[in-house]
Amino acid sequence: MGHKVIKFGEKENEQDQLANLVDSGIKVATSSLLYLQEIGVKESTKVGDKWIIQDSQNRKVCEVKVEEVTITTFASITNDFAIKEGDQSFQNWYDIHWKYYTNLLSKYNQEMTDTTKLECVYFKKVD
Repeated sequence: MGHKVIKFGEKENEQDQLANLVDSGIKVATSSLLYLQEIGVKESTKVGDKWIIQDSQNRKVCEVKVEEVTITTFASITNDFAIKEGDQSFQNWYDIHWKYYTNLLSKYNQEMTDTTKLECVYFKKVD
């Protein structure tokens, strides 16, 4: 089982901020579109996977180990998960991710809905 290199966020400042949130133990979860796995663009995540978290300059910030993986719908995301994802509140998480996933899905001629399935991953900093 190799190490996957992960950068959270799209813009450089987001990537640095989110990497720091992981490093400080505030961000302990992430979500992604299950659709990207279904069409073979992204591999599924497994418990025990190790990720190297990088900043915008491709520097290693820390390493995490996946502890839990669940599949849920966009509408089923909880405030607890939103906070674990490092977004302070559900509303903030919703606003950021609705827009992000809508843009991503539009590239594949797919529509974002409340029933869009997400892979939710919980991880723990190990290094």
